[in-house]
Amino acid sequence: LVEKLLTASNPYIRKKAALCAMRMVRKNEDLEDKFNHRIGGLVEDSDHAVALCGCSLLIAVVDTYPEYTRDFRKHIGSLMLVLKGILSSSYSSASEYDVSGVTD
Repeated sequence: LVEKLLTASNPYIRKKAALCAMRMVRKNEDLEDKFNHRIGGLVEDSDHAVALCGCSLLIAVVDTYPEYTRDFRKHIGSLMLVLKGILSSSYSSASEYDVSGVTD
């Protein structure tokens, strides 16, 4: 179910599913590669919250299973672009993430 929710159309659902997957990976070592094919899409998501939760899931998988580090190297470029966009004040849709004049 969580794997299916990682591709939901609602970004809030994708964010919560990524956090749930992260907790599942940390608690259950049998879920070794269940979410690996979804991490790229989460990390490259246009929604800041989903991208950050995708990063958290990626970190949890690599911490738990260091042998997957090589598999995730292909996402480093897009990950850096997304994180740079989050930190940049000139982000094109910053008003979408604006709370009382402060962007996330």
